[in-house]
Amino acid sequence: MRPSFLLALCVGALSSLACAQSSACPPSPLDLDLAELRAATVIVSQAPFTDERGRADGRSVVRGDVVLQGPADRGRRCSYFLSPEGPVTNAYLKDAHVQALPSPFTLAGRWRRDEDAHLDLQSGGQLTGNVTSRGLATPQVGNVNGTLQKQGNIWTYAKDGCQLTLRPVGPWLLVTDNLACGGDQVTFRGLYRRQR
Repeated sequence: MRPSFLLALCVGALSSLACAQSSACPPSPLDLDLAELRAATVIVSQAPFTDERGRADGRSVVRGDVVLQGPADRGRRCSYFLSPEGPVTNAYLKDAHVQALPSPFTLAGRWRRDEDAHLDLQSGGQLTGNVTSRGLATPQVGNVNGTLQKQGNIWTYAKDGCQLTLRPVGPWLLVTDNLACGGDQVTFRGLYRRQR
């Protein structure tokens, strides 16, 4: 049976007791320093997840699975096995069980978080995109349209009070913002995958 069916779903919710008990890792990889995140693929037949004390918690990933990881900590890293619905686990994996993946060669293309958020990036650093928040009686919308600035391995956008930080990591584009890019509850924050 695939790990995605075996693991408890922990979609960045602090209220998830199972997540809190299984690991000291933050609920979401976006709670870590974006500059220190990496993507890695599992290179052993089965890699067990452990809690902060190194005790196996019964969950695992298998060869070929891709995880998002935080910085090294005594030969292991906070690791996030992802599905289209979001992170499905946040616990430790040994460095010896995975191999780092390169970041995308180019950011150009359409990146999608979910049906309510997408970003279009052009090779010259031009960014456009929109997000819709449906949590209120009237949907709230946010839009971005401008030029990205590169700072190391991170791209930033700042216009009209809206600030975005983008970091390509393996197959993902990690995005955070300052919650000032649209109406109430509007945020571009999340993990995006390239659509085209």
